[in-house]
Amino acid sequence: MAFELSKRQVQYNVLNREISSSRELLESVLKQTKETSLAVESNTSNVSVVDKAVVPLSPSYPRKSLALLVGIGAGIGLGLMLSLLLNYLDNTVRTPDDVINILRSASLGVVPSFDLEGVVKSATSNRGRDIESTLDPSTESTELSPTLRSKEGLLPVVFLQDPRSLAAEAYRTIRTGILLSQAGEPPRSILITSGQPAEGKTTSCINLAVSLASNGSRVILIDADLRRPSLHKGLGLAEQGPGLTEVITGQNSLESVIRADVMKRLSVITAGAIPPNPAELLGSVEMQNILQKLGDLFDFVLIDSPPVLAVTDSVILSRYVDGVVLVVRGASTPRRVVQDAKNRLLHVGARVLGIVLNDVNIQGGDYYYYNRYYYSYYYAEDTNEQKVG
Repeated sequence: MAFELSKRQVQYNVLNREISSSRELLESVLKQTKETSLAVESNTSNVSVVDKAVVPLSPSYPRKSLALLVGIGAGIGLGLMLSLLLNYLDNTVRTPDDVINILRSASLGVVPSFDLEGVVKSATSNRGRDIESTLDPSTESTELSPTLRSKEGLLPVVFLQDPRSLAAEAYRTIRTGILLSQAGEPPRSILITSGQPAEGKTTSCINLAVSLASNGSRVILIDADLRRPSLHKGLGLAEQGPGLTEVITGQNSLESVIRADVMKRLSVITAGAIPPNPAELLGSVEMQNILQKLGDLFDFVLIDSPPVLAVTDSVILSRYVDGVVLVVRGASTPRRVVQDAKNRLLHVGARVLGIVLNDVNIQGGDYYYYNRYYYSYYYAEDTNEQKVG
């Protein structure tokens, strides 16, 4: 009985302690609840309605106008950077400033591209001038020979096609530069060459010869390219026939190979047969004697020769002439090529008269004002002539 009573006493004590703990926990919760209520009631709210929410009329993002302006600015900036980079990487000869400042040579003139200027056209578009009239130094008109015609019509000789074109004015400028290139009398024997093939040296040689002939001078044009002669094709001659090779080797006399008056006051000596040793023939004493005889017969001797860097023929001939003209294709020929060609000529004591920039795109930005002022001048002149007429 005493054991049972003791056991129940223990259970009573445990339950009593649990009741005490629960009562203390309840009192703590009630106290925290009251404190929270008092804290909420004591705080005043600082929230107020400033503006009522309204539906926006336009989206807040993206901001199209700002994005457009940023895009335009970035495009212009990138375009300028790209153009400057391309200009820096461009190592070709583009303008007369490149010739003067970089190559340290005289710029004799700039010849525009015939296709862009439209000078290769029929004779009827010669702005009312009769290109077959008698050659008169005061008017620089020309008289054609039948040998200067091809199946397609007139060949690209700008003095015949359009004497008032920008290309014709360019060759007049080149002619003036050559005539004034030295004190006293002008150089009478002139070698026309280039640094590499396909730069237009033969076309330039023909037009320069026509320009000198139209000025009243007796001119002889020699094809000294004994490897790939092309002067007879450029002049529209039916066949090449005996030429310079036959004279040097003694097979023909000098007088027998001169084609007189291909155009009035302009005679031609073609290359003739292609020899196995062109450099030896051109460097011979016979070649020097030929140039001396032609110098006595004509006012000017123009020689169309091979490219300087391809073969040594032009370097050899440069010792026998009064001056050398280098033809450079604008925006195409690397500066290093022109500089190397010039150095080879100077190394043998040749006198480089200057550089001709050929086949230039005059519609480009580099020549905008040059092209604009020339045509505005001649347009005004044509307008005045029509008003007077």
